[in-house]
Amino acid sequence: IIRLPKNVTYPKIINDILRAINSRNGFLLTHYDDNHQKFIQLMMAQGNVSQILKTLEELIHLPITLEEKVDEKRIGTDKNYNTFQRIRELHVQKDQKLNYKRLIVSYSSLKDTRVILSFPIPNLGYEEYELLIHTIDESLSDLQLMAIENAVVALQTELVKRYALRQKNSSYLNEMASELIFGRLTNAEDIQDTIQNLGLDVSKNYQLAVFSFSQSAKKRPTLELNRLTDRIGYFSKLYFPDAIYIKQTHKVILLIPLKDLSLRSVKNKLSTIFKEVTEKTNTEDFISQISISDEVSVYHLNKGYKQAMDALLVSRLWENTSDIIAYDYIGIFKRFIETENIEVIQQFVPKKIRMLHEQHPELLNTLYTFINTNQNYTKTSKLLFVHPKTVRYRINQLTKHYKFDFDDPE
Repeated sequence: IIRLPKNVTYPKIINDILRAINSRNGFLLTHYDDNHQKFIQLMMAQGNVSQILKTLEELIHLPITLEEKVDEKRIGTDKNYNTFQRIRELHVQKDQKLNYKRLIVSYSSLKDTRVILSFPIPNLGYEEYELLIHTIDESLSDLQLMAIENAVVALQTELVKRYALRQKNSSYLNEMASELIFGRLTNAEDIQDTIQNLGLDVSKNYQLAVFSFSQSAKKRPTLELNRLTDRIGYFSKLYFPDAIYIKQTHKVILLIPLKDLSLRSVKNKLSTIFKEVTEKTNTEDFISQISISDEVSVYHLNKGYKQAMDALLVSRLWENTSDIIAYDYIGIFKRFIETENIEVIQQFVPKKIRMLHEQHPELLNTLYTFINTNQNYTKTSKLLFVHPKTVRYRINQLTKHYKFDFDDPE
């Protein structure tokens, strides 16, 4: 409640208030333009990430950290604030142009716990960046938010530039490697030049591994698929430093040089790569498969690629597609792949099995599980989530009506 003299008019009050508001808005606009020009000049001068962070710190007078969450890398303006543990994530704060989170963190070097602000940095690569502001009182002024907004744009521009350069280099290598593995090169000199340009070792044999991703009923944005394949490339370089990485829309192909690596070792590393990727990426709407070729020389990479793709094709006939399928493991299926007549396999399935598949699929599933558990009724019942007596009844049905003889292994 403000007591005013009687001679103060209503317009006088409103005019004074509006003058203050307009003056404040003009000040903010000028300040925003000044900040914007600073970051524009920095970007024009090819300023790097560290310079952008330093400029922001000078404007808001608070320590800054940029964190890449996938690789768990941090750079900042004060190293004392870069070593911390996330304790809890609080609510998301929504501003006009910026959405940010509040995080409770514990600093190891400062022996202190406080709330910091986290601003996401949109980018095109597999990385996930956050701009972290180490506040003291958990709040930011309009002027500070304006500076952060400009910094986010500058950082995003720098990250897009890095991504574009990376994609350009990757595209060039992709094109060369694709020519080789798809068998498009027929001239011996062209083949030799491509092998040399890719840095392949002619004294070593190679295995080709294919990561294949097909979308389930729910389609995901192409950007998510790109990030998924980018992450596979990143982790592949960690576990196979000398491998060549070829990225396609729904596939990633690795040319893995073999020296002291066994098939088991290659499979274990591929499993680890896939685990690392799926832990940090939502893959539930993708059907994922991995296949491996036999060992081939650098001059027969197209043969290795065909083997890996054939193994992939056969694996789709099987129920469990989560295993890594090696071409060497598909056995008799190679015969049908070679004739390019995979459908002929149906003719080799015994009539009784086809009848079970069409008439009593639950009996076929019981038969399959019963054989895989070495004819153990208890294990079969647990896997099928039924009573052991139900399993015994179904086996009796198979013996009685379909003449299965479980004492005859053939």
